[in-house]
Amino acid sequence: MILRDQNQQDHTKSCRWGENCPHNQDGNCFFYHPREHHFARPKLAKHGLEYLETLDLDSLVVDRAVSIQDDVDLASFNKLTDGEIIVPGAPPKFFPIMGRTDIKLDARNHSLQTHFPQYTYTFEPLVRSVQIMDPFFDFDKTSLVTNASNLHKLYHFFTNKHRVIERFDMEFRRGTLFMSKWNGDPSLSSSMGHGAGFEKQTCRYPYDDSDATLRVSASHHRVVRYRFSGVDCVVQSEVDAYYCSCDHSFPSKSTPSRTPTPPTPQTDSGSWTTATRRRRRSSATRSSPPLSPRFPNSNLRPKNSKSSITGPPLSLSSLFSTSPAFNFSSLPLDDPGHSATYTQGPPLSRTNRHSTPTLVTHHLGTNIPSSCLLEVKTASAACPTTFSPQAQLYFSRRRKLYTAKHRAGVFTPEAAKMEEDMTENLQTWERENQLALGKMGALLRMLWRRAKELSREGVEGASLVVEGDGAGEQGKLRADIFAREGGRLVPPGGL
Repeated sequence: MILRDQNQQDHTKSCRWGENCPHNQDGNCFFYHPREHHFARPKLAKHGLEYLETLDLDSLVVDRAVSIQDDVDLASFNKLTDGEIIVPGAPPKFFPIMGRTDIKLDARNHSLQTHFPQYTYTFEPLVRSVQIMDPFFDFDKTSLVTNASNLHKLYHFFTNKHRVIERFDMEFRRGTLFMSKWNGDPSLSSSMGHGAGFEKQTCRYPYDDSDATLRVSASHHRVVRYRFSGVDCVVQSEVDAYYCSCDHSFPSKSTPSRTPTPPTPQTDSGSWTTATRRRRRSSATRSSPPLSPRFPNSNLRPKNSKSSITGPPLSLSSLFSTSPAFNFSSLPLDDPGHSATYTQGPPLSRTNRHSTPTLVTHHLGTNIPSSCLLEVKTASAACPTTFSPQAQLYFSRRRKLYTAKHRAGVFTPEAAKMEEDMTENLQTWERENQLALGKMGALLRMLWRRAKELSREGVEGASLVVEGDGAGEQGKLRADIFAREGGRLVPPGGL
């Protein structure tokens, strides 16, 4: 996460970021913006949406005690490129700075990711990774599937310390509310600090122990489940890196599989099952790692990375079934060489792969425990920090935090701090923020009920747009629901 590098206030100098300046959108930019810039993002957030209603936030019923309970890791994956993921994947390793490190602004150091992997269905990587790593998990018993970033944005909305406008896209499916971030947000690929450049320098895959496919992946994500304020949640969060004294070698020889006993495999040579059960191993020659393993060029990928699927495609409905009858014989998680239908494919990389009609999945990586995962933050030493990391750590269930402060882009070990266990700090933060957390939990319950009603009325896609004036507890908060066309979040058929 990137914290703002604050500069001296100058309302006479025009902001070089223009109407897409993320700090102006939050009401915090120190530079001049014409009046129309203050309304650019609110208009963009609501563009193409049909207004339905304004939620009555005064009617929220707040719990007396709010906490996160029963948190359990479900799955992990790396985003590779458009339509491709790696399961279980692995995060890069963190290497603390050992001396003076000079880093240019992110806008000038070419570290910002300009292309994010795109998927036909936003939550298919999450759903697919869970079904591979925990095939008995039942999404029908889940109330909410979302991102940790959405949750901490809703928390900050209720604190109302800064002017905010946020949009969340929603879809209700079989009793579960899927809530995604707004993928069209112009602030997703902007930074006025040095955080992305710092991560590029310190978070990387060990060259001797990592597969080339991992080294060119875009990001690592962890999926956890927990109960928050009466809401059963499945939450995805991006991982900066891991940092520990454990022995995590890459890639793992195999990943423990809890796959149900598969039915008798099909023998038709033209079947989808046969065509996708080819196991491919690697004898790829190692080469120098890319300059920026955390922020690769979208064109960097293993050779022959596209799969070839022949025969009739498997229906998404049967593909996403959680019943033991699901044809897990098509997933080469263990050793498909024992199957009568197994055929040796050409070598590509040390990757076992299986596909759906809309997603290619590489089976590769090491399942690193959550206790080893690290959040990396940067901030200017010359100015007070305007953002606290506790909310993000809290909803993503991180415990390790590394904070590095700089002066004009100069980082030193003396200005960095590693906190190995933030558990007590987060427990204190939770007690001190019960009001905002309680309102947030009440809003999630209200959204679930309203999304269910809208689904019955035929509204397949919806969006929530929240706005706060930044005036604190006495300020004004607004939450509107809109109908949204297109952009399905989950594949059609069953989960």
